[in-house]
Amino acid sequence: MKLIPEFVFRSSRLLCLLLLALVFPVQAELPPFVYEQMKRDASDVVVVQILQAPKAGNAEQGKRQRIVYEAKVLRVTRSKSRLKAGDAIVIQSHYYRFGPGEVGPSNPRRLKKNDIVLAYLGKGNKAGEFRIAAGGH
Repeated sequence: MKLIPEFVFRSSRLLCLLLLALVFPVQAELPPFVYEQMKRDASDVVVVQILQAPKAGNAEQGKRQRIVYEAKVLRVTRSKSRLKAGDAIVIQSHYYRFGPGEVGPSNPRRLKKNDIVLAYLGKGNKAGEFRIAAGGH
């Protein structure tokens, strides 16, 4: 004697799978307040002009590609590194190509030569080197 009819059991399994499918993509991206906190915590906030940018290559799926930009500081909003307008800096960024079914935080925008952008930066390993501080935003 069956206590639970077969269709109820199948329906509940289908409902669970549907809920999982809806929840996973929502949890993969970081919430906006996290990016805002990263921006507030950035040691340097500057407007830069990209002087040299690598050509967009084909990153392998599941691999992080390192991207290095050469830039000129146009305006300084905040700087713990004592940056000033006219300084030449190197900015390290990255790009991750997601494979099928993979999800995660947004990639930073790919920049081109002569782009002028507001950059939230953290100090890099060497003098004049910086890394992006606010992920994909």
